Amino acid sequence: MSVMVRAASPQEYDVIGDLTARAYLADGLIPQGSDYQDTLRKAADRAQHSELLVAWDDEAGQVLGTVSFVRAGSAYADVAREGEAEFRMLAVDPAARGLGLGRVLVEECVARARAAGARRLVLSTRSMMTPAVGLYESMGFVRRPERDWEPMAGVLLMTYELELG
Repeated sequence: MSVMVRAASPQEYDVIGDLTARAYLADGLIPQGSDYQDTLRKAADRAQHSELLVAWDDEAGQVLGTVSFVRAGSAYADVAREGEAEFRMLAVDPAARGLGLGRVLVEECVARARAAGARRLVLSTRSMMTPAVGLYESMGFVRRPERDWEPMAGVLLMTYELELG
């Protein structure tokens, strides 16, 4: 497999939206029929307001993962403050899990945050996302409970940040 991370193309937006919704459903992060599925499927909107990236398998000719790199103050910024960047909606096709694609996508976000001059890269996640939490912690992200938040009652999102020095 030959994987590269690159900007998504408009022809891929439907595939990206479907992949993101499937990944979140497979992980039990959203219930079947949740309104948030509609948000996850709106890849074209994410591409307008963030840098929509894909992990592309050149040999298979398919998208295996995606993430949205977000700058503070933009429409998709949930927790990024001045001088920070954020990433959201990290998703890897359930059939491609365990290949290190999540790490590759996060590393690209780290590189983009540094290139943009951000002091920190931040993210929100749920405690039930054990593999993702493990990945973030292994990459040096630190939990910041004082920045945790609830997008809706009963849904706690934990905030992590990585100092970019």
